[in-house]
Amino acid sequence: MKQGQSGPLSGGRHYWAMIRKVAAEHDGLFTVSQVFGWTGGVTRPAVTNYVLALLADGHVDLAATRYWGGRCEKTYRLLRQGAAAPKLSRLHNEQAIRRQQLWRAMRALQSFTIRELACAASTEEAPISDAVAQNYLWWLRRAGYVALIGRAGTVGHYQLLRRMNTGPYAPIVRHRQQAVVDRNNDEVVNLNGAQTKGWAA
Repeated sequence: MKQGQSGPLSGGRHYWAMIRKVAAEHDGLFTVSQVFGWTGGVTRPAVTNYVLALLADGHVDLAATRYWGGRCEKTYRLLRQGAAAPKLSRLHNEQAIRRQQLWRAMRALQSFTIRELACAASTEEAPISDAVAQNYLWWLRRAGYVALIGRAGTVGHYQLLRRMNTGPYAPIVRHRQQAVVDRNNDEVVNLNGAQTKGWAA
């Protein structure tokens, strides 16, 4: 049994209440470990998945990363106020969460290689392979979000174009429609038609 709880409560409403409790005591900041410490009867991965879903939907933000003992711990900032737990979209499968992490890393980095992007976007709870980073980068290059700005031998260096840094939500890839949907401005880049914004260099 974890501290502060007398029964095995679980679910989004419970996790949200505990996040708000911890954040209120730490200037709006919290870690998964802190929240997990107040959620009796649940597993750490369940709390982690909920926090990552909040991150993907923009209800929390990554405030800091601390490395210690060969591990890294993420500190998050609570952005959304209110006692009612937010309604999360249904896009929070494994792929969507990792693409959100990649998008946030692209926005933070001045330039990056595929390896650097994968490392910067990875967390202990949701590691990202070079292949996953390369695939998402390929789609964003096609849609004109990312440009190849140079090479060192066979290693490409990329950059998120400033005009395409449209907001916190990661663009969604629609494979069947061959399109990229931007949730920040509700624009759709059709990769098969004349509306396509263009190929990155």
